[in-house]
Amino acid sequence: MRRKLFTLISVILLAACAQQSSTPTSVPQATVTRAPTQTPQPTPTPLTRRTLPPSWTPVVPTPTIDFVPLSRDATNVPRLCNGFAPNLEQSSTIFIVNGNAEVYWTRIPSASLYRVRLYDSSGAIIFEADTPEDVFAFPENLLTQTELYTWEVFPMNDSREQLCQPIGSVMIGTFLEP
Repeated sequence: MRRKLFTLISVILLAACAQQSSTPTSVPQATVTRAPTQTPQPTPTPLTRRTLPPSWTPVVPTPTIDFVPLSRDATNVPRLCNGFAPNLEQSSTIFIVNGNAEVYWTRIPSASLYRVRLYDSSGAIIFEADTPEDVFAFPENLLTQTELYTWEVFPMNDSREQLCQPIGSVMIGTFLEP
């Protein structure tokens, strides 16, 4: 019986180890995939506005009439700029609103033009012009507020190169005759 059992196990093992025919595997067929007609768009993130704390209050600077001249290093001033200064005796420091105002300065021999600028109280340039003279009259209706305006002028040569540091002064408007 042992022998029969041994023979049976041997036959089973041989049958299991024998080469078996496998079923053919199918080869996948290529398929045509079409690209999407539209590119998907990302969903926009909603914007949120930050809010200020209830204790916040805006601070608005108030213009001051005090004109503080800046200190200059005397060694940096070119010799040709000696004497270049505003003529405050003739220049308008008070003007009638919507009128014109004149500003004067001293000439320097090597200047062919002078660039004149007018600034409003916030420091923005509101007017700019060139003149060959040592006086400039701002156009009427340019000075429309009873606020502080600042003017400056600097000399230029024939090539329109700046020769000296700007000089200038302040003006304030009024509705009354000065």
